[in-house]
Amino acid sequence: MKMFFHWTLACVYIEKKEIHYFDSMRGRGDKYMKGLFKWVKAEGLTKNVVIDECEWKFFNRSDNPKQDNGFDCGVFTIVCADYLLDNLPLSYSQEDMEFWRGKIAIDILRGRLRY
Repeated sequence: MKMFFHWTLACVYIEKKEIHYFDSMRGRGDKYMKGLFKWVKAEGLTKNVVIDECEWKFFNRSDNPKQDNGFDCGVFTIVCADYLLDNLPLSYSQEDMEFWRGKIAIDILRGRLRY
């Protein structure tokens, strides 16, 4: 039995009432966004806040840069998160992955992120 593992990213924007799903191999992510929304509702209940699904929007953002191989999904996920945190347009590509793989390795060895 062959198992397939693939990294993706989802972001929950509480203030905007939005969930965004990012997949470098173009997956839809509907079940993941629904699962995250269940978590949001459960968290709301712990704070006595009722969360109405009608007020929330779900975005498949898999139009982000596309992965052309079966092994760079982790790097794509990390780079996507990094760009989102810095409010940058998702302007990286498959050709940039060698650079990013090296940068991630150096950051791990240093024990900190460096720009």
